[in-house]
Amino acid sequence: MIERAASAVKAYDKPIRSGKQAKKELKGVGDKIAAKIDELLTTGTLARLEKERADPTTMATTQLQRVSGIGSVRALELYTAHGITSVDMLRAKAETTPGLLTHEQKVGLRHVADFEARIPREEMQSLEQIVRRMSEAHNPPLQMTVCGSYRRGRAHERARDAHRRRGRGLGSGERADAMPRGQHIGLLLSLIHISEPTRR
Repeated sequence: MIERAASAVKAYDKPIRSGKQAKKELKGVGDKIAAKIDELLTTGTLARLEKERADPTTMATTQLQRVSGIGSVRALELYTAHGITSVDMLRAKAETTPGLLTHEQKVGLRHVADFEARIPREEMQSLEQIVRRMSEAHNPPLQMTVCGSYRRGRAHERARDAHRRRGRGLGSGERADAMPRGQHIGLLLSLIHISEPTRR
């Protein structure tokens, strides 16, 4: 319910000046959400949100989920079992505790700042052309799509995936062949995972 209302508010192309207006004009906005909108417009924040932000567990798990590959469940485990409350603490703990993180999580930890950096759209367009040329030069040619907010036309992006595929998926040999090309030109810094094609 909240997610639906949030999506409706985000997609609305007119200023929202009251909860009453939002309830009238947006699907998914009822009395409770309208009251939250009024509170946000009046105070600039939400009392419940501020309370949650001040909670030690919430603060720690929010920080840990900045790392790609760490979801809410794993973040809570790292906090409760190891007392880790920040990315810096996680980095230090990982150095002394083999097996604490998966390969994907290690890559995510190493590139936290990179994933969170805003990339100008002009730079993303240049990167898209590089990856597209690599995809088209592959034998056989690959289909390539840049995902995320770039596809929605935003002026600045965060690090995004470029999905490359052929038909129902690449064979393991074809995927392995495509990766070194990106590494060779310095475009691919770390390989998180190569998935096996779905069999139907």
